[in-house]
Amino acid sequence: MIEAPSRTGDAIRDSLWSISRTMSGSFRGALRASRLTPPQFWILQNVESSGSLGATELSRRLCVRPPTLSGFLDRLVDDGLVARTVSPSDRRQVRIALTSQGSRALGRARTSLEGIWAERLAAVPERRRRAIGRALRDLERYLAVSADVSRPPRRPASPGRARRRPSL
Repeated sequence: MIEAPSRTGDAIRDSLWSISRTMSGSFRGALRASRLTPPQFWILQNVESSGSLGATELSRRLCVRPPTLSGFLDRLVDDGLVARTVSPSDRRQVRIALTSQGSRALGRARTSLEGIWAERLAAVPERRRRAIGRALRDLERYLAVSADVSRPPRRPASPGRARRRPSL
């Protein structure tokens, strides 16, 4: 049985929503200076952390469908920020790697973002920042238990189309 949210739960949700809106605007502004969109930034960051990454794995990590990722990758390839390599042994497998230009763009974006975080958190004492960090990591773990974040959410059935019931 799922209990109704408590006042504390409501306050956490409201705070996270407010933080998300505030930081989202700052995040987009910082990335604009680097000529990256938020999805492009996350793609570059994931590719960099892995060295080279399969398109399917990258899609799973970012919780986006492969066709959506493909559109983002097309633009990143056109801009020279990533390179696609098709496996010679299995042409269905595509690897994504960061180019030197992509690495520089990611570095500029991170520098800009670090400046914003430093500015926003300057008034918060170091001890308090560590406590907030621990609390947020804990909250992230608790929330992940109830959500499968390894795959994108399913789209609801189109209006007017009956959803087929699974057979037993």
